[in-house]
Amino acid sequence: MIKSSVDEERPLQRFKKSHTYDEAIEETGNGKFQVFLLTACGLCSMAGSSETVGVSVIMYAAQCDFNFSLQEKGILATASIVGMLVGLHVSGFLCDTRGRAHILKWSMALSMSSSFVSLFSTSTWMLIFLRFLTGVFISGAQSCVFTFLGEFHSPKTKTIPMTILSSCLVIGILYVNVMSYFILPIDFSNLISGLHSWRVLLLLLMAPSLFGLIGLFYLPESPKYLLSQGQDEKALDVLRLVYSWNRRTFSYTYPIDSVEINEADKGFSDVHGAGAVLFLMWDQTLQLFQKNRLFQTINMCVIDFIICVIGVGITMWLPTILNYLVILDDESHTICSAIRIATGQLKNDTVVDVCLNPDGLNISHFKTLIMISAALLSYYLISSTVVNFVGRKRLLVIWFSLGTICAFSMYWINVYIFSIFFLTLICQMGKFHGIVVSFAADFYPSSINAMGVSFVTTISSIGLVVGGNITGALFLNHCDYMFFGCSAAMLLVVVLTTMLPHEKNM
Repeated sequence: MIKSSVDEERPLQRFKKSHTYDEAIEETGNGKFQVFLLTACGLCSMAGSSETVGVSVIMYAAQCDFNFSLQEKGILATASIVGMLVGLHVSGFLCDTRGRAHILKWSMALSMSSSFVSLFSTSTWMLIFLRFLTGVFISGAQSCVFTFLGEFHSPKTKTIPMTILSSCLVIGILYVNVMSYFILPIDFSNLISGLHSWRVLLLLLMAPSLFGLIGLFYLPESPKYLLSQGQDEKALDVLRLVYSWNRRTFSYTYPIDSVEINEADKGFSDVHGAGAVLFLMWDQTLQLFQKNRLFQTINMCVIDFIICVIGVGITMWLPTILNYLVILDDESHTICSAIRIATGQLKNDTVVDVCLNPDGLNISHFKTLIMISAALLSYYLISSTVVNFVGRKRLLVIWFSLGTICAFSMYWINVYIFSIFFLTLICQMGKFHGIVVSFAADFYPSSINAMGVSFVTTISSIGLVVGGNITGALFLNHCDYMFFGCSAAMLLVVVLTTMLPHEKNM
């Protein structure tokens, strides 16, 4: 049979056809590569939460070494968060101009280095400074990781992995509490003189950073970033690699040879000089507030700020709240009445000096914290299971509505187990930061994507600092009003959440 010239040209026509990026990434499939990618990104996300939350445990365990004042405790507790606040905007800019994977590797390596050096701190301010540096460096991972993961997924497969990645923040907190429960009671000074348990704990909290960094060295740069920089052939090589991983076949069989992206996704591939860098950073920031993006930028920032002030603020004070409830465990009290009575007792009682009595180091509350962390994780797993059926926006509305009801009800709840359960649900509000950020990762074009994500995350970090500093004072002085205020703020969040971008149109 003789083939016509038309038949001979058909294969060439297939390869010459240009495809959109969504079509190109969908053709690579969803399999082994995405599992490995999610594992590495999840470890990076875990590192961010374990490095910041771990400070509160270190502060409790290192009291005997440094004799922290109340002011020093407050500064140390927020040092890593302030560091993240300082570094997020710059790291987001670097992710958009220097590459997602490149900045992620440097971020993990530098944060791990500064955290390791902090093991050898000999003074309070040395420890504070090094934890601040750790926060600055780890901010690169927090600004890039959602963008990096999302750009290897098509819109059809993106929702579940982004939700699972958000849950890694909770897994990091669970990891801190479990390690604290098992490591803090051990007296390592019998093995090495002067080696205290908090230093060993800090070393073990670096494990997610180490394994995440190792995983990143096996991952390529985001093909969407490469396309935005005009490196089309390198982007196609990455797409072929992903295709071969997932399809278990040769990379040259990848059926797409040309990929186009929108003009809005195209970045700046040739930026030189400090002045040009600063101008581009300012220009990218202004693009977040263009008329077509202004409302959603403000909307996402307000939602993320409020849920971090409430959810994370209460989470940071959970150990103190639990101690107050334990003091009055034989009686039925609301949380606010328990705090008022317990603080009155503590003022009159003689407190045991843990430094004079090493056996007095009380770690019993870590059991409850472990159970709370496990409950938060189970909420996330449930969310990741149903999110494809109900959608991210509806899921957030349901959870935020539930948080509003719980906060309003705290004034009357006087049963210990219900108090803990309702508090856990309120704390869960702060853990949905990741899903709010996933809206930002979908909403902004590739050229300013990491900048947009880092800006929203910066606002949430401000919420962390505000929540960590005002929640304690509100609990001790205006507890009842605080819960009513939380319920009003959460009601506002419910309304704003309904105005987030439509998922189908992003």
